[in-house]
Amino acid sequence: MKWYGEEDEQGNRFIRIQGKPYYFPMRELETWTYSIDDTYSGFYDDIMENIKALTFAKYGLWNYLHGEFKNKKPYNELEQIGKNLRGLMKVLVLKRLESSVFAFKRTIEKLLKIHELFYKSIEAGFIPAGEEAAELLYDAESYDILDKTEQNNEEAMYAIYEKMSYKLEDFEVGSDPLSEDLFGMNEAEELIREIREKDLINPLRKL
Repeated sequence: MKWYGEEDEQGNRFIRIQGKPYYFPMRELETWTYSIDDTYSGFYDDIMENIKALTFAKYGLWNYLHGEFKNKKPYNELEQIGKNLRGLMKVLVLKRLESSVFAFKRTIEKLLKIHELFYKSIEAGFIPAGEEAAELLYDAESYDILDKTEQNNEEAMYAIYEKMSYKLEDFEVGSDPLSEDLFGMNEAEELIREIREKDLINPLRKL
């Protein structure tokens, strides 16, 4: 409009196309603000503390390797991969937190399922590894690789994991870091549940 437009007798600018004037509305900018703490019913700071406490130990396996294995295959690439994954996971969780209560709730539920399966695998004596194992862990809601009759059969699930795993004895891995992450995620899920209950109860009180 500034460089190619014209001005009519009232001072309104327009563009002439094939002899016909076309006007554009004046922009009226308006700032909308909202409180993310209000969105999370006052629990935002508590949820942030839980997120900050997450170690995402599952994605940093290199840190728990015995020293003699850190530069050997198949572990020698885990250091950089782990740094990248842990950073990405924290960014993902924070993005979902800022997106909406529902998006954050779904993300935490998914991560809980993944970590619970991973934790049980370690208790069973192995660490799931490789693309196939990752698909099983990250598709925690479907388990398409299992037959329908085996979906609730943990032994069948672990039999598949065990074929695609790292040796547990190569790691100084205990349950503490994973337990802390599971605890933090469960705490966040509990807070989200309280928010959802408030959302349901408050409108009823108005009635």
